[in-house]
Amino acid sequence: MSRSFLWGSTAEKRKLHLVAWDRVCLPKDEGGLGIRSAKQMNMALLSKVGWRLIHEKASLWAKILSGKYRVGDLHDQSWMGPRRNGSSSWRSIWKGLQSVVYPGLGWVVGDGRDICFWTDKWVSNSTLAEAAVCEVPAGLVGTKIRELWTNGRG
Repeated sequence: MSRSFLWGSTAEKRKLHLVAWDRVCLPKDEGGLGIRSAKQMNMALLSKVGWRLIHEKASLWAKILSGKYRVGDLHDQSWMGPRRNGSSSWRSIWKGLQSVVYPGLGWVVGDGRDICFWTDKWVSNSTLAEAAVCEVPAGLVGTKIRELWTNGRG
């Protein structure tokens, strides 16, 4: 629809499109018209819905989707993945989370009471237990960062 409007096409007569749509969608300072790409806008909006689903757990719509698709914690990706019985809406939200939210996701340690030192991926893409040279003692596996922090020294 945007292309037809821009080039003056109608249902009866299609006009010649003189410039590639990718070029039209470039910012004005790069030679384009500054028109936003519908595909990129759709992905941004789907990612926002996914983000809200994870962070607004008290809302009714989030409770319904969380219950239906077993939505878990943002940092634990075991629940993520396409489901054969999932709706097209869920598959789209999942794709937005996977392609936009997760690549930019990071940890804010804060006071350290919610992050497990050994089993959460808070330093890199792997856990410290996986990177450890020797076996982590069983008593220390669930240790939180807060328990290891020394005031004034870190």
